[in-house]
Amino acid sequence: CSGPCLVLAMERDNALVSFNSILTQHEDGQQLMQDYGHLVIQPNSITQSHALLTFFFDCLVPGSHLTITSKLGEGSAE
Repeated sequence: CSGPCLVLAMERDNALVSFNSILTQHEDGQQLMQDYGHLVIQPNSITQSHALLTFFFDCLVPGSHLTITSKLGEGSAE
């Protein structure tokens, strides 16, 4: 799989259930889930969600030590 990626971090009780419910209420959302649902990564626990979030966000996880930097322009002639 290649192309754009959308990363969501939701914080509330039953966030995934609510998100899935809202998304699949409309035909377009149902079609999206049919076409791309197998590519969605959803954590099964808070521990797993913290592990996944550290790859994308440096300030959402307690004790996070990762930083997000851009390599745009490094070593390029543009």
